[in-house]
Amino acid sequence: MRAVAFVLTLSSLVVACGPDLGTCDMTAATKLVYFNGTPFTEGQGLVYQSCAGSFCHAEVATGLARSGAPHGLNFDVQTLGKSATTLQLDALTHGINKVRDEADELWGVIDNGSMPPGKVGERPDLMWFSDPEGKVPAMLIGLDLGEDRDKVRNWLACAAPIVAATTDSPQADAAKGLGAIVPPGMTSSTATFQSIYDTLLTTCTSCHSASSPYKNQALNFSTKDAAYMSLVGKPSFAGADAKCANRTLVKAGDCMGSLLYQKLSLPKGSPGLCGDPMPLTGTQPPPDVQKNVCDWINAGALP
Repeated sequence: MRAVAFVLTLSSLVVACGPDLGTCDMTAATKLVYFNGTPFTEGQGLVYQSCAGSFCHAEVATGLARSGAPHGLNFDVQTLGKSATTLQLDALTHGINKVRDEADELWGVIDNGSMPPGKVGERPDLMWFSDPEGKVPAMLIGLDLGEDRDKVRNWLACAAPIVAATTDSPQADAAKGLGAIVPPGMTSSTATFQSIYDTLLTTCTSCHSASSPYKNQALNFSTKDAAYMSLVGKPSFAGADAKCANRTLVKAGDCMGSLLYQKLSLPKGSPGLCGDPMPLTGTQPPPDVQKNVCDWINAGALP
């Protein structure tokens, strides 16, 4: 058992001058951990465990469970799952917006050690895992560990990215503006088609758009919807290499069998590759981007 309640008084927020949050490492800030199979980003999980949950800075906390935390100063950041309610969506909306609004002050009281306080709301550590099946324990202890405090600092510096909901949540569509919406079992919060389009496919439009000289390949990445319709479940274009015929550009659930992933990951001359690697500049996407494409395909290649 250890102190994990996170009591912030209104006066402390007014007078606290949070230190500089520093630089943002988005790859680290979007790394996932799992509690009972539900995905959280690491910073999201630490704030959920140490500040809210059902204690102190949570909408549902009342009486002794609130431990003096002012009403309305809630930091609910729990991922919405398949049983989520509208009330939980409202709590998440308020909670993550409050975290983002108060980021400097929040880090200030964590950094100076005044929060979490004493033994108020003492409760055991949660069991976090690095995989959705609960097979690989994750080193995620709490805000009394310097390494985890820095994870929260970085998370706040990156504007507190969260997994807002899993795709089986009835509140998933309404939660889209709050953070990532990922399939249950997803291993990266950035492995969504929106993220892949923004970080990768928009750089390909000089060749793959309706007005490019390669439009006969039916690969139009000029908009996200056009890109999705061009890729998922669509047959490849043979072109000069007959080996490219009868392949599928994106085969949902089969990353290694998808020509898109092969083109982005296999080096020139690889036995399984047809045509040239992409992009034609010769510099393939970095490993984390390749992994996100693979994770997205294996999770069902959802729009």
